[in-house]
Amino acid sequence: MNTSLVLGIDPGKFFVVAALMQSTGERVWKGRQYVMSREGFERLKADVPEGELTVGVEASGRIDDNLLAWLAEWQAASPERKIKVIRVNPGQSSRFGGFKPRRDQTDRSDAEHVSEYTRVYAHRLEAFEHDARSQAMARLVTERQRVIEQLAATKNRIHEQLLICFPEFTRIFKNPFAQLACAVLRQVPTAQRAAGRKALSLGRVKADRKGRSLGVSRAGQLIQLAKRSIASAREDNDAEAMIFMLDEVQLLEQRLQRIKQGLVNFVDQARKETQVPGQEGVSPARQIQLLDSIPGMAVVAAATLVLGTRGLTRFPSARALAAQWASCPERTQTGTSLDKTRLTNRGDHKRRAMLYLATQVACLSDPAFAFHKWRMIQGGLRPQQAICATMNRMARIIWAVVAHNTTYDAGQMMKQIDIHHEAQWKTFVLQLGKESKLWKKIARENRKIA
Repeated sequence: MNTSLVLGIDPGKFFVVAALMQSTGERVWKGRQYVMSREGFERLKADVPEGELTVGVEASGRIDDNLLAWLAEWQAASPERKIKVIRVNPGQSSRFGGFKPRRDQTDRSDAEHVSEYTRVYAHRLEAFEHDARSQAMARLVTERQRVIEQLAATKNRIHEQLLICFPEFTRIFKNPFAQLACAVLRQVPTAQRAAGRKALSLGRVKADRKGRSLGVSRAGQLIQLAKRSIASAREDNDAEAMIFMLDEVQLLEQRLQRIKQGLVNFVDQARKETQVPGQEGVSPARQIQLLDSIPGMAVVAAATLVLGTRGLTRFPSARALAAQWASCPERTQTGTSLDKTRLTNRGDHKRRAMLYLATQVACLSDPAFAFHKWRMIQGGLRPQQAICATMNRMARIIWAVVAHNTTYDAGQMMKQIDIHHEAQWKTFVLQLGKESKLWKKIARENRKIA
Protein backbone atom coordinates (compact mmCIF):
# COMPACT_ATOMS: atom_id res chain seq x y z
CA MET A 1 0.00 0.00 0.00
CA ASN A 2 1.44 3.37 -1.08
CA THR A 3 1.90 6.00 1.60
CA SER A 4 0.47 9.46 1.03
CA LEU A 5 3.01 12.16 1.92
CA VAL A 6 2.83 15.92 2.33
CA LEU A 7 5.90 18.10 1.71
CA GLY A 8 5.95 21.72 2.91
CA ILE A 9 8.59 24.05 1.44
CA ASP A 10 9.61 27.55 2.49
CA PRO A 11 11.72 28.96 -0.41
CA GLY A 12 14.49 31.51 0.07
CA LYS A 13 17.02 33.33 -2.09
CA PHE A 14 19.90 30.91 -1.54
CA PHE A 15 18.29 27.81 0.00
CA VAL A 16 14.93 26.16 0.65
CA VAL A 17 13.72 24.54 3.86
CA ALA A 18 11.41 21.51 3.59
CA ALA A 19 9.43 19.45 6.10
CA LEU A 20 7.83 16.08 5.33
CA MET A 21 4.87 14.40 7.03
CA GLN A 22 2.35 11.70 6.31
CA SER A 23 -1.25 12.49 5.40
CA THR A 24 -2.27 11.15 8.83
CA GLY A 25 -0.23 13.88 10.57
CA GLU A 26 2.83 11.84 11.62
CA ARG A 27 6.11 13.62 10.90
CA VAL A 28 8.65 11.85 8.71
CA TRP A 29 11.36 14.45 9.19
CA LYS A 30 11.43 18.06 10.34
CA GLY A 31 12.79 21.07 8.52
CA ARG A 32 15.79 20.28 6.34
CA GLN A 33 17.79 22.85 4.42
CA TYR A 34 18.69 22.44 0.75
CA VAL A 35 20.74 24.70 -1.49
CA MET A 36 18.82 26.57 -4.19
CA SER A 37 20.46 24.71 -7.06
CA ARG A 38 19.94 21.66 -9.24
CA GLU A 39 22.06 19.56 -6.86
CA GLY A 40 20.05 20.73 -3.87
CA PHE A 41 16.74 19.92 -5.57
CA GLU A 42 17.96 16.46 -6.55
CA ARG A 43 19.03 15.86 -2.96
CA LEU A 44 15.56 16.86 -1.80
CA LYS A 45 14.04 14.45 -4.32
CA ALA A 46 16.23 11.61 -3.04
CA ASP A 47 15.16 12.25 0.58
CA VAL A 48 11.45 11.89 -0.21
CA PRO A 49 10.22 8.25 0.01
CA GLU A 50 8.04 6.64 -2.63
CA GLY A 51 4.28 7.23 -2.58
CA GLU A 52 1.69 9.82 -3.49
CA LEU A 53 3.02 13.29 -2.80
CA THR A 54 1.37 16.64 -2.18
CA VAL A 55 3.80 19.57 -2.23
CA GLY A 56 2.88 22.88 -0.62
CA VAL A 57 5.14 25.81 -1.65
CA GLU A 58 4.76 29.10 0.15
CA ALA A 59 4.30 31.86 -2.43
CA SER A 60 7.30 34.20 -2.39
CA GLY A 61 7.01 36.39 -5.47
CA ARG A 62 9.73 35.57 -7.99
CA ILE A 63 11.85 33.64 -5.50
CA ASP A 64 9.84 30.43 -5.94
CA ASP A 65 9.72 30.48 -9.76
CA ASN A 66 12.78 28.22 -10.18
CA LEU A 67 11.49 25.79 -7.58
CA LEU A 68 8.05 25.57 -9.22
CA ALA A 69 9.65 25.00 -12.62
CA TRP A 70 11.74 22.13 -11.20
CA LEU A 71 8.68 20.60 -9.53
CA ALA A 72 6.92 20.70 -12.91
CA GLU A 73 9.87 18.79 -14.39
CA TRP A 74 9.60 16.25 -11.57
CA GLN A 75 5.89 15.79 -12.32
CA ALA A 76 6.54 15.27 -16.02
CA ALA A 77 9.37 12.81 -15.35
CA SER A 78 7.28 10.74 -12.88
CA PRO A 79 3.85 10.21 -14.51
CA GLU A 80 3.27 6.98 -12.55
CA ARG A 81 3.62 8.83 -9.26
CA LYS A 82 0.81 11.19 -8.26
CA ILE A 83 2.44 14.52 -7.44
CA LYS A 84 0.23 17.53 -6.71
CA VAL A 85 1.85 20.95 -6.34
CA ILE A 86 0.00 23.67 -4.41
CA ARG A 87 1.15 27.28 -4.21
CA VAL A 88 0.15 28.30 -0.69
CA ASN A 89 -0.97 31.85 0.00
CA PRO A 90 1.09 33.06 2.99
CA GLY A 91 -1.73 35.37 4.05
CA GLN A 92 -4.00 32.36 4.52
CA SER A 93 -1.48 29.96 6.02
CA SER A 94 -0.31 32.53 8.60
CA ARG A 95 -3.80 32.52 10.15
CA PHE A 96 -3.82 28.74 10.43
CA GLY A 97 -3.19 27.58 13.98
CA GLY A 98 -2.68 23.88 13.43
CA PHE A 99 -2.78 21.23 16.13
CA LYS A 100 -0.63 23.37 18.44
CA PRO A 101 0.26 27.10 18.48
CA ARG A 102 3.59 28.24 17.06
CA ARG A 103 6.14 29.50 19.56
CA ASP A 104 8.72 30.75 17.09
CA GLN A 105 8.95 31.92 13.50
CA THR A 106 11.95 30.49 11.73
CA ASP A 107 12.49 28.97 8.32
CA ARG A 108 12.12 25.46 9.73
CA SER A 109 8.95 26.27 11.64
CA ASP A 110 7.55 27.97 8.52
CA ALA A 111 8.17 24.82 6.46
CA GLU A 112 6.47 22.66 9.09
CA HIS A 113 3.57 25.12 9.28
CA VAL A 114 3.13 25.05 5.48
CA SER A 115 3.18 21.25 5.44
CA GLU A 116 0.54 21.06 8.18
CA TYR A 117 -1.65 23.65 6.42
CA THR A 118 -1.31 21.78 3.11
CA ARG A 119 -2.18 18.46 4.77
CA VAL A 120 -5.40 19.86 6.27
CA TYR A 121 -6.62 21.84 3.25
CA ALA A 122 -5.13 19.84 0.34
CA HIS A 123 -8.57 18.65 -0.80
CA ARG A 124 -9.84 22.25 -0.95
CA LEU A 125 -6.80 23.89 -2.57
CA GLU A 126 -6.30 23.81 -6.32
CA ALA A 127 -3.17 22.45 -7.93
CA PHE A 128 -0.64 24.85 -9.41
CA GLU A 129 -0.40 24.41 -13.18
CA HIS A 130 3.02 25.52 -14.41
CA ASP A 131 3.08 27.31 -17.77
CA ALA A 132 6.50 28.75 -18.58
CA ARG A 133 5.18 31.27 -21.14
CA SER A 134 2.40 32.52 -18.88
CA GLN A 135 4.84 32.78 -15.97
CA ALA A 136 7.14 34.89 -18.13
CA MET A 137 4.27 37.17 -19.13
CA ALA A 138 3.22 37.48 -15.48
CA ARG A 139 6.74 38.63 -14.63
CA LEU A 140 6.48 41.10 -17.49
CA VAL A 141 3.29 42.57 -16.00
CA THR A 142 4.99 42.89 -12.62
CA GLU A 143 7.99 44.57 -14.24
CA ARG A 144 5.67 47.02 -15.98
CA GLN A 145 4.19 48.11 -12.65
CA ARG A 146 7.67 48.75 -11.28
CA VAL A 147 8.76 50.64 -14.41
CA ILE A 148 5.70 52.87 -14.12
CA GLU A 149 6.59 53.62 -10.50
CA GLN A 150 10.17 54.43 -11.54
CA LEU A 151 8.92 56.65 -14.36
CA ALA A 152 6.63 58.61 -12.06
CA ALA A 153 9.43 59.04 -9.50
CA THR A 154 11.88 60.24 -12.18
CA LYS A 155 9.39 62.78 -13.53
CA ASN A 156 8.87 64.12 -10.03
CA ARG A 157 12.64 64.52 -9.68
CA ILE A 158 12.75 66.40 -12.98
CA HIS A 159 10.02 68.76 -11.73
CA GLU A 160 12.11 69.45 -8.61
CA GLN A 161 15.28 69.95 -10.66
CA LEU A 162 13.45 72.28 -13.02
CA LEU A 163 12.38 74.49 -10.10
CA ILE A 164 15.99 75.32 -9.28
CA CYS A 165 17.46 75.16 -12.80
CA PHE A 166 14.87 76.97 -14.93
CA PRO A 167 11.50 77.62 -13.17
CA GLU A 168 10.27 79.91 -15.99
CA PHE A 169 10.53 77.07 -18.54
CA THR A 170 6.92 76.02 -17.84
CA ARG A 171 5.65 79.40 -19.07
CA ILE A 172 6.59 78.36 -22.60
CA PHE A 173 5.90 74.61 -22.19
CA LYS A 174 3.01 73.69 -19.92
CA ASN A 175 4.01 70.04 -20.26
CA PRO A 176 7.80 69.76 -19.78
CA PHE A 177 7.68 66.08 -20.86
CA ALA A 178 6.35 66.72 -24.37
CA GLN A 179 8.70 65.66 -27.14
CA LEU A 180 9.61 69.20 -28.21
CA ALA A 181 9.95 70.35 -24.60
CA CYS A 182 12.37 67.52 -23.82
CA ALA A 183 14.41 68.30 -26.94
CA VAL A 184 14.69 71.96 -25.93
CA LEU A 185 15.48 71.06 -22.34
CA ARG A 186 18.38 68.91 -23.51
CA GLN A 187 19.82 71.93 -25.28
CA VAL A 188 19.22 74.37 -22.41
CA PRO A 189 18.93 72.36 -19.15
CA THR A 190 19.58 75.50 -17.06
CA ALA A 191 18.58 79.13 -17.35
CA GLN A 192 22.23 80.17 -17.55
CA ARG A 193 22.79 78.09 -20.69
CA ALA A 194 19.55 79.37 -22.24
CA ALA A 195 20.57 82.99 -21.63
CA GLY A 196 23.76 82.49 -23.67
CA ARG A 197 22.00 81.04 -26.74
CA LYS A 198 20.90 82.87 -29.88
CA ALA A 199 17.21 82.85 -30.79
CA LEU A 200 17.94 81.74 -34.37
CA SER A 201 19.94 78.63 -33.37
CA LEU A 202 17.64 77.67 -30.49
CA GLY A 203 14.57 78.08 -32.70
CA ARG A 204 15.81 75.30 -35.01
CA VAL A 205 15.53 72.63 -32.30
CA LYS A 206 13.16 69.79 -33.24
CA ALA A 207 11.95 66.66 -31.48
CA ASP A 208 12.70 64.66 -34.64
CA ARG A 209 13.42 65.32 -38.30
CA LYS A 210 9.79 65.47 -39.36
CA GLY A 211 8.66 67.29 -36.24
CA ARG A 212 7.88 70.93 -35.71
CA SER A 213 10.71 73.26 -34.62
CA LEU A 214 10.59 75.62 -31.65
CA GLY A 215 10.57 78.74 -33.78
CA VAL A 216 12.47 82.00 -33.44
CA SER A 217 9.61 83.78 -31.63
CA ARG A 218 9.22 81.22 -28.86
CA ALA A 219 12.99 80.81 -28.62
CA GLY A 220 13.34 84.55 -28.09
CA GLN A 221 10.72 84.50 -25.34
CA LEU A 222 12.52 81.61 -23.66
CA ILE A 223 15.87 83.44 -23.78
CA GLN A 224 14.36 86.61 -22.30
CA LEU A 225 12.84 84.59 -19.46
CA ALA A 226 16.22 82.92 -18.87
CA LYS A 227 18.01 86.25 -18.58
CA ARG A 228 15.59 87.36 -15.84
CA SER A 229 15.37 83.94 -14.20
CA ILE A 230 15.64 83.43 -10.44
CA ALA A 231 17.26 80.00 -10.92
CA SER A 232 19.97 79.29 -8.36
CA ALA A 233 21.38 76.13 -10.00
CA ARG A 234 24.02 77.35 -12.44
CA GLU A 235 26.72 74.67 -12.28
CA ASP A 236 27.52 72.12 -14.96
CA ASN A 237 26.62 69.34 -12.53
CA ASP A 238 23.06 70.63 -12.39
CA ALA A 239 22.79 70.53 -16.18
CA GLU A 240 24.26 67.02 -16.30
CA ALA A 241 21.76 65.83 -13.69
CA MET A 242 18.87 67.18 -15.77
CA ILE A 243 20.10 65.51 -18.96
CA PHE A 244 20.70 62.23 -17.11
CA MET A 245 17.11 62.19 -15.81
CA LEU A 246 15.76 62.98 -19.29
CA ASP A 247 17.73 60.01 -20.64
CA GLU A 248 16.30 57.87 -17.85
CA VAL A 249 12.74 58.88 -18.76
CA GLN A 250 13.40 58.03 -22.39
CA LEU A 251 14.77 54.59 -21.50
CA LEU A 252 11.84 53.82 -19.19
CA GLU A 253 9.31 54.86 -21.85
CA GLN A 254 11.06 52.68 -24.42
CA ARG A 255 10.95 49.76 -21.99
CA LEU A 256 7.21 50.29 -21.48
CA GLN A 257 6.69 50.15 -25.23
CA ARG A 258 8.65 46.90 -25.49
CA ILE A 259 6.68 45.37 -22.63
CA LYS A 260 3.44 46.32 -24.32
CA GLN A 261 4.62 44.84 -27.61
CA GLY A 262 5.60 41.63 -25.80
CA LEU A 263 2.09 41.34 -24.36
CA VAL A 264 0.56 42.01 -27.77
CA ASN A 265 2.70 39.26 -29.32
CA PHE A 266 1.59 36.89 -26.56
CA VAL A 267 -2.07 37.65 -27.29
CA ASP A 268 -1.58 37.21 -31.04
CA GLN A 269 -1.02 33.50 -30.54
CA ALA A 270 -4.69 33.19 -29.46
CA ARG A 271 -5.81 33.94 -33.00
CA LYS A 272 -4.93 30.38 -33.97
CA GLU A 273 -7.31 28.97 -31.34
CA THR A 274 -10.82 27.90 -32.26
CA GLN A 275 -14.00 28.98 -30.54
CA VAL A 276 -14.21 25.57 -28.82
CA PRO A 277 -11.63 25.35 -26.00
CA GLY A 278 -9.38 22.32 -25.72
CA GLN A 279 -8.98 19.93 -22.83
CA GLU A 280 -6.99 22.49 -20.85
CA GLY A 281 -9.73 25.11 -21.25
CA VAL A 282 -9.37 28.65 -22.53
CA SER A 283 -5.69 29.61 -22.66
CA PRO A 284 -4.44 32.79 -20.91
CA ALA A 285 -3.72 34.40 -24.30
CA ARG A 286 -7.29 33.76 -25.42
CA GLN A 287 -8.62 35.11 -22.11
CA ILE A 288 -6.73 38.38 -22.64
CA GLN A 289 -8.11 38.60 -26.16
CA LEU A 290 -11.67 38.12 -24.87
CA LEU A 291 -11.25 40.77 -22.18
CA ASP A 292 -9.86 43.16 -24.80
CA SER A 293 -13.31 43.17 -26.44
CA ILE A 294 -14.88 44.74 -23.32
CA PRO A 295 -15.05 48.56 -23.36
CA GLY A 296 -12.60 50.18 -21.01
CA MET A 297 -10.16 47.31 -21.45
CA ALA A 298 -6.94 47.22 -23.43
CA VAL A 299 -4.28 44.57 -23.81
CA VAL A 300 -2.25 45.83 -20.84
CA ALA A 301 -5.25 46.02 -18.49
CA ALA A 302 -6.54 42.63 -19.62
CA ALA A 303 -3.09 41.05 -19.19
CA THR A 304 -2.79 42.53 -15.69
CA LEU A 305 -6.12 41.02 -14.66
CA VAL A 306 -5.62 37.60 -16.29
CA LEU A 307 -1.94 36.94 -15.61
CA GLY A 308 -2.00 38.52 -12.17
CA THR A 309 -4.82 36.12 -11.21
CA ARG A 310 -3.15 33.09 -12.88
CA GLY A 311 -6.05 32.69 -15.29
CA LEU A 312 -9.78 33.16 -14.85
CA THR A 313 -10.92 29.65 -15.75
CA ARG A 314 -9.91 28.34 -12.33
CA PHE A 315 -12.79 30.22 -10.67
CA PRO A 316 -16.00 28.16 -10.46
CA SER A 317 -18.34 31.16 -10.54
CA ALA A 318 -18.49 34.88 -11.22
CA ARG A 319 -19.08 35.47 -7.53
CA ALA A 320 -15.79 33.77 -6.68
CA LEU A 321 -13.90 35.98 -9.17
CA ALA A 322 -15.52 39.14 -7.77
CA ALA A 323 -14.47 38.05 -4.28
CA GLN A 324 -10.88 37.44 -5.45
CA TRP A 325 -10.70 40.94 -6.92
CA ALA A 326 -12.25 42.43 -3.75
CA SER A 327 -15.05 44.03 -5.77
CA CYS A 328 -17.96 42.44 -3.91
CA PRO A 329 -19.84 44.29 -1.14
CA GLU A 330 -19.58 43.25 2.50
CA ARG A 331 -22.29 44.04 5.04
CA THR A 332 -21.52 44.76 8.68
CA GLN A 333 -24.46 44.72 11.09
CA THR A 334 -24.65 44.86 14.90
CA GLY A 335 -28.11 45.23 16.38
CA THR A 336 -29.79 48.45 15.29
CA SER A 337 -26.89 50.88 15.86
CA LEU A 338 -24.61 49.66 13.06
CA ASP A 339 -25.67 48.59 9.58
CA LYS A 340 -23.39 49.53 6.69
CA THR A 341 -22.08 48.06 3.45
CA ARG A 342 -18.62 48.51 1.98
CA LEU A 343 -16.16 46.73 -0.30
CA THR A 344 -14.43 43.83 1.33
CA ASN A 345 -10.87 44.23 2.61
CA ARG A 346 -9.98 40.72 1.49
CA GLY A 347 -8.76 39.86 -1.98
CA ASP A 348 -6.30 41.15 -4.56
CA HIS A 349 -6.20 44.93 -4.20
CA LYS A 350 -3.78 45.50 -7.11
CA ARG A 351 -6.20 43.81 -9.50
CA ARG A 352 -9.07 45.77 -7.94
CA ALA A 353 -7.29 49.05 -8.75
CA MET A 354 -6.99 48.03 -12.41
CA LEU A 355 -10.63 46.91 -12.45
CA TYR A 356 -11.68 50.27 -11.00
CA LEU A 357 -9.89 52.23 -13.75
CA ALA A 358 -11.31 49.98 -16.47
CA THR A 359 -14.82 50.41 -15.08
CA GLN A 360 -14.50 54.19 -15.06
CA VAL A 361 -13.54 54.19 -18.75
CA ALA A 362 -16.34 51.73 -19.57
CA CYS A 363 -18.91 54.05 -17.98
CA LEU A 364 -17.77 56.78 -20.40
CA SER A 365 -17.72 54.68 -23.59
CA ASP A 366 -20.40 51.99 -23.23
CA PRO A 367 -24.14 52.67 -22.71
CA ALA A 368 -24.70 49.40 -20.82
CA PHE A 369 -22.16 50.20 -18.09
CA ALA A 370 -23.16 53.86 -18.07
CA PHE A 371 -26.80 52.85 -17.54
CA HIS A 372 -25.88 50.59 -14.64
CA LYS A 373 -24.00 53.42 -12.93
CA TRP A 374 -26.84 55.88 -13.66
CA ARG A 375 -29.41 53.44 -12.26
CA MET A 376 -27.42 53.03 -9.04
CA ILE A 377 -27.23 56.81 -8.63
CA GLN A 378 -30.98 57.10 -9.22
CA GLY A 379 -31.44 54.47 -6.52
CA GLY A 380 -29.71 56.66 -3.93
CA LEU A 381 -26.05 55.70 -4.16
CA ARG A 382 -23.28 58.25 -4.41
CA PRO A 383 -21.21 58.36 -7.63
CA GLN A 384 -18.29 56.58 -5.98
CA GLN A 385 -20.58 53.88 -4.61
CA ALA A 386 -22.16 53.50 -8.04
CA ILE A 387 -18.72 52.95 -9.60
CA CYS A 388 -17.99 50.23 -7.03
CA ALA A 389 -21.31 48.54 -7.83
CA THR A 390 -20.46 48.70 -11.53
CA MET A 391 -17.05 47.18 -10.75
CA ASN A 392 -18.82 44.14 -9.34
CA ARG A 393 -20.88 43.89 -12.51
CA MET A 394 -17.74 44.23 -14.64
CA ALA A 395 -16.06 41.35 -12.78
CA ARG A 396 -19.08 39.11 -13.36
CA ILE A 397 -19.26 40.00 -17.05
CA ILE A 398 -15.54 39.23 -17.40
CA TRP A 399 -16.08 35.79 -15.91
CA ALA A 400 -19.07 35.13 -18.20
CA VAL A 401 -17.11 36.19 -21.29
CA VAL A 402 -14.25 33.82 -20.46
CA ALA A 403 -16.52 30.95 -19.30
CA HIS A 404 -18.48 31.00 -22.58
CA ASN A 405 -15.41 31.80 -24.71
CA THR A 406 -17.23 34.61 -26.52
CA THR A 407 -16.42 38.25 -27.07
CA TYR A 408 -18.38 41.01 -25.40
CA ASP A 409 -21.54 42.05 -27.25
CA ALA A 410 -22.80 45.53 -26.34
CA GLY A 411 -25.97 45.05 -28.39
CA GLN A 412 -26.96 41.96 -26.43
CA MET A 413 -26.36 43.81 -23.17
CA MET A 414 -28.60 46.66 -24.30
CA LYS A 415 -31.34 44.26 -25.34
CA GLN A 416 -31.30 42.65 -21.89
CA ILE A 417 -31.49 46.09 -20.27
CA ASP A 418 -34.43 47.02 -22.48
CA ILE A 419 -36.25 43.85 -21.36
CA HIS A 420 -35.65 44.11 -17.61
CA HIS A 421 -35.53 47.92 -17.13
CA GLU A 422 -37.63 49.27 -19.98
CA ALA A 423 -38.92 52.43 -18.27
CA GLN A 424 -35.57 53.41 -16.78
CA TRP A 425 -33.80 52.67 -20.06
CA LYS A 426 -36.07 55.09 -21.95
CA THR A 427 -35.41 57.80 -19.37
CA PHE A 428 -31.67 57.17 -19.57
CA VAL A 429 -31.68 57.45 -23.36
CA LEU A 430 -33.64 60.71 -23.23
CA GLN A 431 -31.11 62.21 -20.84
CA LEU A 432 -27.86 60.91 -22.34
CA GLY A 433 -28.84 60.00 -25.89
CA LYS A 434 -26.93 62.97 -27.33
CA GLU A 435 -23.60 62.00 -25.76
CA SER A 436 -21.62 61.18 -28.92
CA LYS A 437 -18.70 59.61 -27.04
CA LEU A 438 -21.02 57.24 -25.20
CA TRP A 439 -22.66 55.90 -28.38
CA LYS A 440 -19.64 56.16 -30.66
CA LYS A 441 -18.80 52.43 -30.75
CA ILE A 442 -22.40 51.19 -30.85
CA ALA A 443 -23.57 49.76 -34.19
CA ARG A 444 -26.51 51.43 -35.93
CA GLU A 445 -28.78 48.39 -35.66
CA ASN A 446 -28.23 48.39 -31.87
CA ARG A 447 -28.98 52.10 -31.61
CA LYS A 448 -32.51 51.42 -32.81
CA ILE A 449 -33.24 49.92 -29.38
CA ALA A 450 -32.72 53.36 -27.92
